[in-house]
Amino acid sequence: MRIPFDWLCEFIDYQNSPEELATEFSLKCFEVEEIEYIGANIKPPLVSGKIIEINKHPNAEKLQIAKVLINEAEPVKQIVCGAKNIKVGQIVPVALPNAVVINRSNGLSLEIKTGQIRGENSEGMLYSAPEIGIEDLNSEGIYILPENTELWLDLIEKLNLKVKAVFHIESRSNRGDALCLQGIAREASAALSINLKKDFYAELAQSFEQEILNS
Repeated sequence: MRIPFDWLCEFIDYQNSPEELATEFSLKCFEVEEIEYIGANIKPPLVSGKIIEINKHPNAEKLQIAKVLINEAEPVKQIVCGAKNIKVGQIVPVALPNAVVINRSNGLSLEIKTGQIRGENSEGMLYSAPEIGIEDLNSEGIYILPENTELWLDLIEKLNLKVKAVFHIESRSNRGDALCLQGIAREASAALSINLKKDFYAELAQSFEQEILNS
């Protein structure tokens, strides 16, 4: 059975890492056979910014120079970009220096650095959906955000792009209550002496009781 760690933490008041929970759960409840990590290993700062100016690159026909505002307190960023779908006024994702995204050519991690591209300074990167691990969106061109998106948003948090841990749990007993997320949450709460934030069964019992009263 596969249980997402983040989803499990919606039911139990647990603040430590997935690895620590897996160890405790294996010792006191059921064995966590494996922790599967899903998602791209990307790192901040990945924020939203607004394109306020676009100019042709003087030394490269296929490149453009975008001026991007990320917030009122920061200087406008100059970013060299080869995408054809960018326009003035668009809200776009911006990877600033030290951010890590996915290199589309080989799938490996790519750290963003300040540098020069064909003689022009570039202070970051505008990126497409696959470069941040979103494979089900159009991979051609820059990922354009909704026009009402606020500037300087942490897009890793906003778009839920963090790497997600998924537990592979085997109950190895005739326990029907342990074959669902709510059952695993109740087992963890009891065995690890942590509070339940949601008690599905208590809510279910109340609904049954109310149905009986109504009938």
